[in-house]
Amino acid sequence: LYAFIEKSLEAFAQGQKTANFHLFFLCKLTYYLGFQPETEAAPKFFDLYNGAFTAFSPKSSLYETGKAAELLHHFFISTLEEQQEIELSGKQRIQLAEILINYYQSHLEGFYPPKSLEVLATVFS
Repeated sequence: LYAFIEKSLEAFAQGQKTANFHLFFLCKLTYYLGFQPETEAAPKFFDLYNGAFTAFSPKSSLYETGKAAELLHHFFISTLEEQQEIELSGKQRIQLAEILINYYQSHLEGFYPPKSLEVLATVFS
């Protein structure tokens, strides 16, 4: 975990395109925390409760679909270099960050959303 965080922060410090770094970091951190979603299926739906991308509507009511699911899938499977090429609007970044926070909340007991999310929403709106 320490090596991942150290390597990520070094890459962030050296990177030129850092607008998506927080999304990439949150996606990759799930592996080290033990709840990385299954990414084998087509990313039509992202089942936040069961932690899986699926081609079919999940039984759980906690899921995302459409462009948001596709973009998150791309972040989960991309490399650091690839994520730098993903073009998003500020609103999309906020939406994806909110989905990831919900995903963390559903898998980490006692996880509270950071207050900085509200700040980011203001900055990107």
